[in-house]
Amino acid sequence: MKSVLTIVLLATMLAPTYVKANDGLAETICSYIEVDNKSRLRKVLKANNIRIRNIYDSVLCDGQTMLRFAITSEANSVGGFIVSKLPVVALNTPESNGKTLVQWADEFGHSASPVVAIARDRMGE
Repeated sequence: MKSVLTIVLLATMLAPTYVKANDGLAETICSYIEVDNKSRLRKVLKANNIRIRNIYDSVLCDGQTMLRFAITSEANSVGGFIVSKLPVVALNTPESNGKTLVQWADEFGHSASPVVAIARDRMGE
């Protein structure tokens, strides 16, 4: 019984914690993405002790994920930063519309984006 309890406690401690950004924080994050201000984005993430990988699924900017919003806003510096902070699996995972980042970029004319190039390179494409 003691070993089961230990295993459960360890599993709980090692499981990733996901943070849900509040509306004000999400709005701030999206505004920094839109104006391509990587240093301010990093500062607000650090001040709130948040990692992009933990909020990526919960923050939408104009109905898009942070990365897609960065691409459509031509926020290449912030987009590259987001790509570097996400696991490769997240870059390859289809989003709500059933398309991966690269499929979406190809379909909507963003395949020439420097952010997509960074993501392709990171994914080994």
